[in-house]
Amino acid sequence: MSLIESELLFSTLALIVRLGLLVLFVFSLAHKLRNLSLFNENIRDYRLTPEGLNAVVAAAILFVEFSIVILLVAKPVIGFALAGSMLLLYAVAMFINLMRGRSTIDCGCGRAGTGQTISYSLVMRNIAISLVAFLSTQGPAIASFSQQQLLLGLAGLVVTMLLYSAINELLVNAPKLHKLRTR
Repeated sequence: MSLIESELLFSTLALIVRLGLLVLFVFSLAHKLRNLSLFNENIRDYRLTPEGLNAVVAAAILFVEFSIVILLVAKPVIGFALAGSMLLLYAVAMFINLMRGRSTIDCGCGRAGTGQTISYSLVMRNIAISLVAFLSTQGPAIASFSQQQLLLGLAGLVVTMLLYSAINELLVNAPKLHKLRTR
């Protein structure tokens, strides 16, 4: 593979990652805004802030996620660094609760009503996605992509989102499958 071909491949992969993270945070923000009371319950259930500050923390998270979405488009390097930091923060919050033995709380991952609880798998997922976000700060700006790369990037985004959804369904159902096996 020539240097030009490898640069083309890298920049197309970077586009897929960038679009995927943008979609992830748009859906995350939309989920929280659709059901603010559930979001506030999730903040309370994590028990990481004093009760009186939960509303302030919820508002701050909404502001940061909105900023991430804007920055992913306007200033990608800053947006992806902030996205990676936020995903790590979520991973730390889950890890602290798992270490406290609190594995039955809703993860607040954007799928209301699924009963997806925090787990070490979700901690690892967030760490992996945050690493991808940090690595993507090194790619080219989205505006510098050709039309072919944009089309390929969009197709790659669809495949990536389908894989993400499939993996997330496995994570949601893993505890249920474990219960069935141990009967």
